[in-house]
Amino acid sequence: TATASQLCPGIWNVTIGDAAGCDTTVTFTIQAPPPITAVPAQSDVTCAGACDGTASAPATGGSGTLTYDWQPGNPAGDGTASVTGLCAGNWSVLITDANGCDTTLQFTIAEPLPLSIDASQTDVSCGSTCDGTAAATVSGGTPGYTYNWSPEPATGQGTANAGGLCAGTWTL
Repeated sequence: TATASQLCPGIWNVTIGDAAGCDTTVTFTIQAPPPITAVPAQSDVTCAGACDGTASAPATGGSGTLTYDWQPGNPAGDGTASVTGLCAGNWSVLITDANGCDTTLQFTIAEPLPLSIDASQTDVSCGSTCDGTAAATVSGGTPGYTYNWSPEPATGQGTANAGGLCAGTWTL
């Protein structure tokens, strides 16, 4: 037959002969496009319950234009290499070239635990003295906590422990 199909990439030879016994050989090379490769990157959500995670998978290779299909749903930026507004959970992107060749990348967007504060206090020793204390133990969220006591205490503003407190209501 004069046609060969479904040839794998490589060097191929075809020899053509006629009725008189004359022949000739033709050599040709079947090329394959480079594989699709992507460089994944992500950022997790900043606070428990937030949907501000991001993911990206800029890709090269393949044949022709690459398409991106992010799952689940249609996050902001679907159809491009980068998406935003992701909630915590599992996400994937299917990257496909013009020949239908594809690759899939998986992402797990994490979230911190909810911010939790346990407070303790020591009342003032006498009615008008300002020797009360308050302390906060913080967990969850993203460490590197900031503390803002109101009204400003005599000591400890910006820390988990406030001192020199007068009787009254203090807010952290």
